[in-house]
Parts: sequence; structure tokens; C-alpha cells
Amino acid sequence: MVSWIRDRALFFAFVVLFLASWGGQLIAEWHEFVGDQGQHGEEAVFWSGEFWWMFWSSTLENWQSEWLQLAGQVALPAYLVYKGAAQSKDSDERLEAKVDWLISHAGHDPHAIEEQLPADYQRHGEAQTRHTLAVLIGVCAVAATMLLAMLLAGFLL
Repeated sequence: MVSWIRDRALFFAFVVLFLASWGGQLIAEWHEFVGDQGQHGEEAVFWSGEFWWMFWSSTLENWQSEWLQLAGQVALPAYLVYKGAAQSKDSDERLEAKVDWLISHAGHDPHAIEEQLPADYQRHGEAQTRHTLAVLIGVCAVAATMLLAMLLAGFLL
């Protein structure tokens, strides 16, 4: 269990940072809402629809730009191939093909050697590709949902 958490420590660190920043946004939005309500002589109610509408509107505005930027600059280049780029998967595939050729040229079965490697060094094949594609589709779906929500919010105001 400890190694599972350690292997995903970056993910957990980002979750904590995300929740802390979102909590900070909630507090800042609340203080702004209290000020606005005070200027109009109205009472600020935390669970009011007005406050949560303002909070979700600003959250979606922030997420729209951040998720689109993340998808465009990090997720897409990490998972899609651009032939010849150092970050692209095709360079690893080319190297693995050369190693497999050298192993078979030496009279050994590359697949038998693959099975003897520790799990961290084995190829994950299509399962890893499907997982990667699912993550990419998820990021794009979140970005599209936020964009749609912002468009609907613009029409409703």
C-alpha cells in the first residue's frame, strides 16, 4: 500500500494543491459576495443560490481556460505522436524495435525475455494505450462540458 501511494505521490500532491486552491477561491468569492451584498444593504447567506451561482460561474471560467491549456500543452503532446519529436512515443517504439531485432538476431526470443523482466519494465501494450486514450478523452470531455456550461451561463444571464 505504501509503495502504491508513493508511486502516485505526484497525483496526490496535485489533488491537495487543487483542493487548497479551490478552497481559497471559495473563501475569496465569499468575501466578495459579502461585500457586494453589504453594498446593496442585503444579508449574505452562504447557502443562497446567488452566492453559488457566482462561485460556479467563476470556477467554470477558471477551469475553462486552465483545462484547455492543460489539454493543449500537456496532455495532447504527452499522448499523441508527432513523428521525430523527443517527447513523442515513436522514438521509444523505434528503439524497442531495434532492441528486439538485436535480441532475435542473437538467437533469443524477445517475447520470452520480456516475460522475465520485472513488471515495471514490461510493455503494457494495448491496455496502457486504452487507459491513456481514456484519460485524454476524459480531459477533453471535461473541457467541452465546461465550455458548454459557460455558453449556457452566458445565454441565461
